[in-house]
Amino acid sequence: MSGQSRWLLTFSTKRVEQIVQRADSFGVRRNSSRFKYMVTTASSINEVLASARMNFLSSTLNCSMDKIHGIVRKMPAILGLSEEKLRIKLEFLSTILNCPMDKICDIVCKTPTVLGLSEDKFRSKIDLLSSILGCRMDKLCSAVYMCSKILALSETKLRSKIEYLVTKF
Repeated sequence: MSGQSRWLLTFSTKRVEQIVQRADSFGVRRNSSRFKYMVTTASSINEVLASARMNFLSSTLNCSMDKIHGIVRKMPAILGLSEEKLRIKLEFLSTILNCPMDKICDIVCKTPTVLGLSEDKFRSKIDLLSSILGCRMDKLCSAVYMCSKILALSETKLRSKIEYLVTKF
């Protein structure tokens, strides 16, 4: 971890302990690969701001704090996004997929990386999915909801997986 976060070595041991304890409080196991990202996030954002972002996500997505904790465990960097950026991304997802926020919550819970995608990348994946499956845009919410992990794939892998499934079945 110190190779990625050399600046952490400049902190006092007491400060590092506080940061690690805060990272622990989000439920990310110390031996997991995500722990280093949680430490980075915990060192760059204070507890009040982290709590405010989590409350914002909970109220915007209409989902429980347990689900939000799950999202943060999977993608700690989400706490580093501003409320405005989060609002824009969530509204974009809701609009392009034509989904209510509770479905968006479930999609983000399954695959939080969708919040890290740019609008262009997300739109191109949705267009590709729509063209290959031949489904209308209003049906994509259900398709993405049922297999949201598909959005985490690169476009090349997405195309090859879908074409394989279409030819096999």
